[in-house]
Amino acid sequence: MQENPYPGFFIAVEGIDGSGKTTQAKNIVRWYASKGYSAVYTKEPSYLDDQQRLRQAITGALEISSLALQELFIEDRQAHLEREIIPQIGKKAPTAVISDRYFLSTMAYGMATDISFEELWQLHRKIRWFVFPDLTIIIDVAADIAFERTKEKKSEADIFEKKDTMGKIRAQYTALAKMLRNDNVYMIDGSNSPEAIFAQIEPLLDKLVKAKYH
Repeated sequence: MQENPYPGFFIAVEGIDGSGKTTQAKNIVRWYASKGYSAVYTKEPSYLDDQQRLRQAITGALEISSLALQELFIEDRQAHLEREIIPQIGKKAPTAVISDRYFLSTMAYGMATDISFEELWQLHRKIRWFVFPDLTIIIDVAADIAFERTKEKKSEADIFEKKDTMGKIRAQYTALAKMLRNDNVYMIDGSNSPEAIFAQIEPLLDKLVKAKYH
């Protein structure tokens, strides 16, 4: 497990479903593209390997333990790193990979279902070539607001999309943001307009570019 040793930027955008994280991840892609970078949007789960089993577990069609589910997410993350993230950020040309979810999703969602931080952390240590993002942004929004948004948009069931569960996950993201505040992890207020939210993110992007290349 290491900090990003590659020339490209690697940014993760996190939050509960309905937080607006996908919108902001794509805003970040556009921001980097406007600066002349080869910017790539990607997301987790990536479903690069065992699509069927993971999809069934997320929708509740396959009943497995909370730990076994997070292990499936971590296996998916291994493939995502090897096949998409590292090949992109390893290029010599200016590149930026923005991932809609990454390892803090496993930490927050796993801890919300009573798996310890230490157990989830040790599982990540098994990932080959695991790298930490240069920047992690957590979009924070109240669970009841996020829940209403997901009801409007989602076409299939998701075992995590219950108001009380989303509240627990949000609480874990808050705890993780405090725990990792010195590791380029920032929590952004997601209750405002998309434009106002990105206005909070843009200075972090500017700071990161200057820190990495100057």
